[in-house]
Amino acid sequence: MDELLSPATLAWRPALAVIVLRTLPFVVFVALSKRGRLVSKLAVVAAWFALAACRGFDTDLLWMTGCLGYYLLCSTLVFGLERAFRNGHVSAGAAFTVCAFVFVVVPGLVLPHAGEILVLTLGWELIFSAYSYCREASRERVQPQLRDCWHFLLVNPVLVYPDRGEPRQNEPDLPRWGLMRAAVGALGIALGTAVILPVAGALGLFRAAPAEPGAALLLFVLAGAARFMAAYFVQAGDVNLRIGLMRCLGHPVADSFNYPFLARSPTDFWRRWNAYMLNWLKRYVYLPLARTPSLRRRGALGLALALGGTFLGSGLVHELHAYARSLIWLGQFTLQFSAIGAATLAWFALDHGLKRALQRAEARTRSLLRALRVVSAQGAILWGMLSLQFVWS
Repeated sequence: MDELLSPATLAWRPALAVIVLRTLPFVVFVALSKRGRLVSKLAVVAAWFALAACRGFDTDLLWMTGCLGYYLLCSTLVFGLERAFRNGHVSAGAAFTVCAFVFVVVPGLVLPHAGEILVLTLGWELIFSAYSYCREASRERVQPQLRDCWHFLLVNPVLVYPDRGEPRQNEPDLPRWGLMRAAVGALGIALGTAVILPVAGALGLFRAAPAEPGAALLLFVLAGAARFMAAYFVQAGDVNLRIGLMRCLGHPVADSFNYPFLARSPTDFWRRWNAYMLNWLKRYVYLPLARTPSLRRRGALGLALALGGTFLGSGLVHELHAYARSLIWLGQFTLQFSAIGAATLAWFALDHGLKRALQRAEARTRSLLRALRVVSAQGAILWGMLSLQFVWS
């Protein structure tokens, strides 16, 4: 156990790679921005080079920098794609296909294994933000400038264009709090990748060894919880880092992770977990499905089918994440998110039945029904967490 958790095996380099990668677009944007003093810009650039030196000036860093230039070029392509979408020359499906091809498929084919971290962290998210930019910016009377397109795609962490927020010039303390938020985010990334994830791996090795059924189940739950917490620390830290950098620019945005382990129901869990992706799926998958005439006529059943279709769509878009890593369509994300959707729908039906029974029940049985509602909700949340750890493993 001590060898597994020794400092030599803690993966600090991936944490630094993520931090360097996420701060690079911010540094480029600040350096090219007309706002700010030259001394401040030089200080930001020097701080990034110091951070990159801790990471190590190797081929991985060169791949990151080169691919950021590629994504900057692709963002310029998205700026032109929005014009074509505005004029009716490109459909929504074609826009999404183009975004997926240039941001994931092409880098996945070109990049070596060492450069996969860039594809997984930037390219997959750029698909959704670029698609939202094409859809929503085309509805505005005044077309955004190219600088606004770059800022939304490469610096702003939100995935839905109307949620991008507005700069605030009358809050002088915003940059100071932004630096603190960015530091907390970087610490979360480091803890998730270098501490909690190795612990989850160690628990997985112990689970693989022969053991009693009770001990194996306990290790399975502990490994799943550790993997879930590692994913939470890394993803929430990543978002906090970018939110902090946005606030340094005087541009606050909404949070994405709001302590999902404190959720009281599956719906509350998904509101707290990755709100950026939730808003994207709600706007471009759930609402279009729920508003189709065939589903609207079915009432509650139509809404349930729309929710199930949203989980299926979430699994399909997560398949792009796996495809960028292995260039193989595995299908595990689709199955896993479909299972999570089925469990959520089953909880909805059970909770609705318990709620109706609670209204007609006598006083002595109401406490039991309330307890059943709490147990069913927490069971559905636990199923979702364990299912997600299967996806990440």
